[in-house]
Amino acid sequence: KGKGKKGKDKGKGKGKDKDEGGKGKKGKGKKGKEQKEGDEDATDKDQGAAEEGGKAEEGGTAEEAGQAEEGGKEEKAEESKAAEGGKAEEAGEKATEAKAEEAKEEAKEAEAAPVQINAEDLDVFEVKNVADLGNGEPLFAHFTHDDWTLLSTRYEMHLLLHAFKKDLNDPDRPGFAEQHLAFYFQKYFKKTFSHKFYGMETFSDFVDLIKDTLAVSESTGFLTAPLPEDATQEDFVKYTESHRRERQQRIDAGDETAKLKFSRPAPPPPRDAGYNARGGSRGYSGGYNRGGQQGGYGRDSQQGGYGGGYSRGSSQGQGQKRPYESSGGGYRDRDPKQQRGSYGGSSGGGG
Repeated sequence: KGKGKKGKDKGKGKGKDKDEGGKGKKGKGKKGKEQKEGDEDATDKDQGAAEEGGKAEEGGTAEEAGQAEEGGKEEKAEESKAAEGGKAEEAGEKATEAKAEEAKEEAKEAEAAPVQINAEDLDVFEVKNVADLGNGEPLFAHFTHDDWTLLSTRYEMHLLLHAFKKDLNDPDRPGFAEQHLAFYFQKYFKKTFSHKFYGMETFSDFVDLIKDTLAVSESTGFLTAPLPEDATQEDFVKYTESHRRERQQRIDAGDETAKLKFSRPAPPPPRDAGYNARGGSRGYSGGYNRGGQQGGYGRDSQQGGYGGGYSRGSSQGQGQKRPYESSGGGYRDRDPKQQRGSYGGSSGGGG
């Protein structure tokens, strides 16, 4: 029995060991299986991560490709816009050139067509070119003889007063009075002056006629020039035209006193055309040769004029040479201080 119990116990012990060994083996199997499953899971995760990385990489590459494609599209769009802009610029240049050509054609047509300008509506002091108002007509187109006379008088008075002031160079005497005007006018312009020539009874009336150019100082009584020294000739043309228009308006309104009544100077006598003629007219056709056929101051020469010699007896104009030794009349015997009465003395032919 004791041995049987021991055998049973041993059998039980061995059975327990077997059970424990089986359990250990089973535990190891489970662990291995779990490890294997873990490795498989890790492998699956790695594969999933790799796949996801590949997908992400593929997605990034696709995104980059899409961005590159969009960039290319934008670049093409910009090139297209630039091309369109160049075409538009070229079209604009052509349009500008066409407009310039049209403007030139219009300018030519405008030049060819006469410009309709009413000179009476223009402000004379705004005119830039007194010789052409824009239609080829000058500002002085309606000037008469009296207007030209007033223009000349305005300019001469202006020059005279400024020249006198500069020539005298005396601050205490910047001008001269009315009574000295005729003297200085003659001295500067070699012409006479009188206010009555302009149809004016008094000098004050003459001053009122050209008051834009001539004035009288109330303090000194000297004549003064209202316009500056550098006034141009065009300025005087404008003042004359302005005065003409004002005067014409008064005449049109029935004011007869506005009419000018200038005294026109007599024309100069014609030059004597016979100074070189022959046959009695006086002419320096000869010379100073005494006794020559053409020279001298003879009176009875048929050649006439101053064509004879210093002899009075020649009947054909051939001056005979004769000595100047007649009694009391020769040049060699007379006193140089004695007044000479004749060229030939008491001898000689008739005369």
